[in-house]
Amino acid sequence: MKRQTVAALEASTREFHGDIDRTYLGGYSMGGRGTWTLAWQQPDRFAALIVIAGPVVDIPPEWTADQRATALREIEFLRAGDPYAALASKIRNIPIRIFHGLADTLAHPEESQLMDRALRRVDADVKLTEYPGLGHDSARALNEPEL
Repeated sequence: MKRQTVAALEASTREFHGDIDRTYLGGYSMGGRGTWTLAWQQPDRFAALIVIAGPVVDIPPEWTADQRATALREIEFLRAGDPYAALASKIRNIPIRIFHGLADTLAHPEESQLMDRALRRVDADVKLTEYPGLGHDSARALNEPEL
């Protein structure tokens, strides 16, 4: 799936004369998980990352054993002793904005907090915005003036 996504991005960039130096990657929820993963795989490809309520290492309990095995096989940083540190060290040169509702029970806010700390330890350009009382519907981040 990631190969198809990257191939579609590359084709669109060529067709519409996109600027590869200003390509931003973002995702919400599972798309946020994909953002972390794709940035890991291509750390020099994106100008910035925007992750909204996106889990880093948490594997949902409803995933089947096959889905869990696939994630562990395909997402290399999940197999690291400290997945947050491994990911942070690889993507530390990309500006990153993380948004998360503190009352989120689907994608736990601790995931974003741990990623933020790991990125700060490697002097990354990162900003975590937390929304007190907000659950998983953190899409309001798209209205942030900074974006």
